[in-house]
Amino acid sequence: MACAPNTAPLNFVIFGETGVGKSSLVNLLAGKTVAKSSSGLKCCTLESTEYTITSSEHQLNVRLFDTVGLNNVTMNGKSHLVDALVKAHKLVTSLQNQGGIHGLLFCIKGGNKILASTQQNYRLFHEFLCQENVPLALVITNLENEENMDAWWAINQGDIKHHGIVPVTQVCITTIMGLRNVYEDKYWESRKKVWDMLATLARED
Repeated sequence: MACAPNTAPLNFVIFGETGVGKSSLVNLLAGKTVAKSSSGLKCCTLESTEYTITSSEHQLNVRLFDTVGLNNVTMNGKSHLVDALVKAHKLVTSLQNQGGIHGLLFCIKGGNKILASTQQNYRLFHEFLCQENVPLALVITNLENEENMDAWWAINQGDIKHHGIVPVTQVCITTIMGLRNVYEDKYWESRKKVWDMLATLARED
């Protein structure tokens, strides 16, 4: 059952590699810029930033935890990996004590290849930290140049699943307006699609 805006917020963890649009996803849901890009942060720390956002249209109050990507190429030694895993575990454990995690939002960039680090991010959160007990939704960004953004999934879902990534649902979106708002219609379409997805995850929880 969807929550009214004045009820306890639902918790969603956003994860994925650096540069796939996690912070832009937060801004899309907010309808304004509230999150800064993580491009200037260390990719191996797996720090997280919390944002509380409300949608009166969907009667939803959510807390989004925007995590910095855990990218293999930035790992310099075992200590960095251990530190990242400890912080990730601490985040998941703390949320389990604050109403639980209502969904994992795994961001990938349309057009990018599925790398070993992509699979490792998926396995870390979905399989290892959450023991496959939290529904995982795939958020495919960077699709503003597609005539039909949803067609991307129909074409590429086989490859995604071949790499062991199996979401309960997915959404194909853009997170940008573009120069002179050329993608404005797709932007607002994308915002509605993501909120609809969160509402569905809330009902199924």
